[in-house]
Amino acid sequence: MSKYCTNCGKKLPDNANFCDNCGTRFNTSAYQEPIPKKKSSFGSKLLIFLLIAAFLFVAGFGLLVFLERIYHRIPPEPVPSHIEETVETKEPEDIPVVIQDDLKEEPVDTPEETPVTNETDVTQGMLMPDGNPRFDEFLFYENDVYYNGIPEGAFIQSAGSIYGQWKYCFTFNRTFEDEERIDEIGLADVSFDGDTASLILHPQQIRYGSDVSAENEEEVGYPLLSGSWDNESVDLEADGIAVSFSNFYAYQDKEYVLGNIIVKDTGMFGDVLLVRP
Repeated sequence: MSKYCTNCGKKLPDNANFCDNCGTRFNTSAYQEPIPKKKSSFGSKLLIFLLIAAFLFVAGFGLLVFLERIYHRIPPEPVPSHIEETVETKEPEDIPVVIQDDLKEEPVDTPEETPVTNETDVTQGMLMPDGNPRFDEFLFYENDVYYNGIPEGAFIQSAGSIYGQWKYCFTFNRTFEDEERIDEIGLADVSFDGDTASLILHPQQIRYGSDVSAENEEEVGYPLLSGSWDNESVDLEADGIAVSFSNFYAYQDKEYVLGNIIVKDTGMFGDVLLVRP
């Protein structure tokens, strides 16, 4: 039988009376061999590990289920219904009176500040109402005919062809630098009755230098001008005004008439220009 130390368990010779490891003395008659400790098997350790892992898995899964149920039990906060009702049912009278008063206090431009007329700005050469003249329609005379005469290729017409309505322009003091230039535009009706010719003037605009203003036909009061005519000229007069036409031609889809006007009381002499359409 082997001998072991009762204190530290070291294996000793059979005849040893003390332990050479820890120094414990012992009585050989009372000595008993210690029972060796039983070692745990690998299977037992694996079983314990699996049990612990299974417990942790079940506990974790249960915790997730619990939290999810709690989350779904909390309903989302509803949108306050009174906000939508306020937007949909708000009537104009709900606007604060202060805002309305502020709007009333703001100055508002009235039509009286800008005169309302049927004309546009003729000084810029813009169109007048349909069928009415504008000053730039008579620039052909300023830029060409006055200096170069009737253009080549124009079709010369007779006086009788000028029957009907025209746009007219009277121009005074065109070449006098010391005198203010005067231009008047309007509509003219030419008619023939046998050997008699007639001219009715309907003035619309007058320009003194660069100042343009509207004319009232009744205030201007042009009388009916009448006189004689032949194929080459038309001579008309009334109340100290004499008008004569002597050139009639068509050019580039327009018709033109050139002539002169004399105001006998003042001695003013000017050009008369007709154009249509």
